[in-house]
Amino acid sequence: MNGTNSGERSYDPYALTGELSIYYSINSDVELAATETLVQSSPYIIHMLYIAGVENIDSQNSFGLAQQANIEPAMADVALTLLDPTSSKEDEHLQKLDNEPMFSVADGRILEDTVPAKFKDHAFIQHLLYSIKEGGTAIIFLGKGPLHREIEKNARAYLLENNLVEAVIELPAKLINPRTVSLYALILKKGRISKNVKFIDASHCYEATGRVNQLANIDEIYSLYTSEPSVAGKAISKTADEIISNDYLLIPASYLSGYEATENALNLVEIRKELIERAIENDVKLNHIFAELANN
Repeated sequence: MNGTNSGERSYDPYALTGELSIYYSINSDVELAATETLVQSSPYIIHMLYIAGVENIDSQNSFGLAQQANIEPAMADVALTLLDPTSSKEDEHLQKLDNEPMFSVADGRILEDTVPAKFKDHAFIQHLLYSIKEGGTAIIFLGKGPLHREIEKNARAYLLENNLVEAVIELPAKLINPRTVSLYALILKKGRISKNVKFIDASHCYEATGRVNQLANIDEIYSLYTSEPSVAGKAISKTADEIISNDYLLIPASYLSGYEATENALNLVEIRKELIERAIENDVKLNHIFAELANN
């Protein structure tokens, strides 16, 4: 999905375990892997990245959203991270208050008045954009909240109005632990030519392994990502203007539900027709039985 040349530079600003960078390095030609973490030890991540075949490693015990960036701008070809899912029924429709505390950093890499202090997902997203080169890719695995919360509309507007969103993929639930809600892959690119955004439903692409699910059918997901604009019920392309007119929502179900509604409506029509036919048949049989009983 990245499509950059060999000898890439990768960066993860929220490397809880370093697994994303390690997995990416195993499957790509990574020249330099950079990570920041406050949880896992840098020696552990360095050791694992070295085993993955990366020779140049910059792993820091630091906070990616520090007031001054710990990395140089545009240092990476690809930036990727997994953010803790943050969404609940209570915060779905939170409105931005006039005195809402907003998050900011001293060096200005986070756009003012776009990131509420209570939800820092979009701060990491903008930090990843700061880290990648022109033509680079940022892949963020995150929960539903940042993609639809009213309070983060300005942050989504920034992404859409600057043509940074390439695709949003809904992934299966329970990929991390039995209580993990569905994750989404938000794919951003700098210097995009196309004005369309691809929405993909890959929530069915899993194999149940005990109490958790394992991502499966990865070839199918990639095919949907690179396919023609629409695949009924699974993938659809929308223009930025269409998304903006839909309240800047970046949830695939907001755009794919039309297919599902059509299919469900057709099913309901067929079911209703079949039930009516069976009721008529049963009425005929019952009337015949009653007539026989009356004659006897």
